[in-house]
Amino acid sequence: MGVSRQALHKRIASGGALGMMSGSEIVVPRAQFAESAGRLSILPGINKVVKLFKEAQAGAWAALQFLLDPDPNLNRAPIEALKAGEVTETVLAARAHLGMDEE
Repeated sequence: MGVSRQALHKRIASGGALGMMSGSEIVVPRAQFAESAGRLSILPGINKVVKLFKEAQAGAWAALQFLLDPDPNLNRAPIEALKAGEVTETVLAARAHLGMDEE
């Protein structure tokens, strides 16, 4: 990715990337990365989805499950919608999934 391990940890802590603990290791799911010109970068919109799950105190594992499982509002997995550039739609689906619009 062209960033240090510490920089990636900082991104995870701030909600800019998805990462979770598995024992004493931090796991960084490959699904959140896109490759372009031989470089990896975090998909646009991942930060918005991760921050919603943090705000809802749902956790990183729940965010990963949301991203990978088909969502009825998107008619596909949210990660696929993000890869297609549908950030707004994916954020709205995450809000619905978390029940954040039921207030």
